[in-house]
Amino acid sequence: AIQGSGYECAKATNSFSKRSPWNIDKLRAYIATIKSCFHPTISPDASMLLERHYSECRISEYIEVQVTVRLLESLIRLSQAHARLMHRNVVELDDAVAVILLMECSVASTSASSFNTLFRDPTTTVFPDEDGTADMEFILDKRKVLEKYELLEYLTPDEAHAIENYNAG
Repeated sequence: AIQGSGYECAKATNSFSKRSPWNIDKLRAYIATIKSCFHPTISPDASMLLERHYSECRISEYIEVQVTVRLLESLIRLSQAHARLMHRNVVELDDAVAVILLMECSVASTSASSFNTLFRDPTTTVFPDEDGTADMEFILDKRKVLEKYELLEYLTPDEAHAIENYNAG
């Protein structure tokens, strides 16, 4: 994304530990590039999930703060930002899932609410190496989110197959 903006791009390596971290100028160039190049719109699948999450929050008796339309607006903006970071002009279901997980984590870390069933403590999370474990964990979390909102039919056949293999192994 930042090629041509005056910053060198490192060649891909097999190990994360061999990559050098980006300096602040390179990070700023990346953010400027994605902000100017990507203006995501929301897919129907992502829209459905965000709407159901918002509706569930509105009617929940466990949430201690008043939920307003600003929550829905925030979910949309964060989903669009996630899509930009992933170099997409369409907010996909995965973007919406990532944002819902983020918001649930945020709420759970600041509230004693028992509403949240998707929370994973970020302070104790171990980030796996590049062996595909993180992808599998996201698929499993995605399944939980879709199951909670009765949208399991939105899992792709590849994701369903990966879950079956994971559970069998």
